[in-house]
Amino acid sequence: EEPEEGVRSDVAVTNPVPTPPFWGSRVVKGIQLKEYASWLDEGALFKGQWGLKQARAGDGPTYEELVETEGRPHLRGWLDKLHTENLLEAAVVYGYYPCVSKGDDLILLHEDGSERTRFTFPRQRRGRRLCLADFFRPEESGETDVIGLQVVTVGS
Repeated sequence: EEPEEGVRSDVAVTNPVPTPPFWGSRVVKGIQLKEYASWLDEGALFKGQWGLKQARAGDGPTYEELVETEGRPHLRGWLDKLHTENLLEAAVVYGYYPCVSKGDDLILLHEDGSERTRFTFPRQRRGRRLCLADFFRPEESGETDVIGLQVVTVGS
């Protein structure tokens, strides 16, 4: 049975609202390459971006051999260049904001409860008809929820 059009999904809204460590945003600059280089997803980089793969016929080097002979040496070269030439300026802005949901909208609030900004999210057309806004307290509940947001950059 499909949920009725215009009705929230059945996502529970009775979970406790978390208490953020602070309200508003914070900026962290000067993050060194060595602090995040280990988080690189080598599989996604080597296969997805650089196209390393074993030959279909089975002759030639295996994927693992290609990683050792081409992928990692190439990556080390790039990491060395990025470090020595200081090409990256990693930074992050993150924060916590009061919010409520209304239909498919997530409404971020100022501290006084007035609307700061609004995000409208798509809703699934079938199944449970989920929408990101459903995961936050609805405006009509009278409760205020909290959302954590982040943006990262490696320079201008």
